[in-house]
Amino acid sequence: LEYLNQLELTGNYLLFYDNDTPIIKISSTGEGTLDIVSKNSKLYLNLVGDYQIKIENNLDLLSINYTGDIDVKMKKVSDLNIQGTGDIKISLVQNPLHFNKDIVGDIEINKRKQ
Repeated sequence: LEYLNQLELTGNYLLFYDNDTPIIKISSTGEGTLDIVSKNSKLYLNLVGDYQIKIENNLDLLSINYTGDIDVKMKKVSDLNIQGTGDIKISLVQNPLHFNKDIVGDIEINKRKQ
């Protein structure tokens, strides 16, 4: 797993990812909970379905391409790119420096304390 940087998942699941790699790409169809506790600089998510996502460490880039309903809880990210269809809720500690979005649906961004 030292060189793993891409996961493809199907079905309903709970993924606990604790493998430090600079870049991780996760593609998934179904429903799930993603708990990312590793130190990654870039995280790419391609999701079809409803997902709960928790990211423990700061990121340089978070890119989410989705269809469904997404709920993300994280600390901070420098670049945030969101593209998709459905509702998305993001809870973070600090607003991103760059934020690009192209969505059809509702978006809710909440700033919270640590």
